Amino acid sequence: MKNEANTPEVQVGGEYHDGRRLIKCCTHLRCKSLYYSGIERPGLLHESDAMTYWCNETQESVGCDGGDTDPFVCQSGRDCCEM
Repeated sequence: MKNEANTPEVQVGGEYHDGRRLIKCCTHLRCKSLYYSGIERPGLLHESDAMTYWCNETQESVGCDGGDTDPFVCQSGRDCCEM
């Protein structure tokens, strides 16, 4: 999992049964598990170092502002973020 000392303040929105945290993030952020987990939804994704994330607006691994995408960086305060 991510090193919390190097990540911005994030809001946790619950956990999977195996302890993975669900992170409140931009509603445009997507990952594959969003489409099959039954728990995740736009704006609430799990944390993972192995998952590929993308922006639904750009359809790329970078957001509208050219920055990386993952639940830790797609947070309020970022110009392109919608919570």
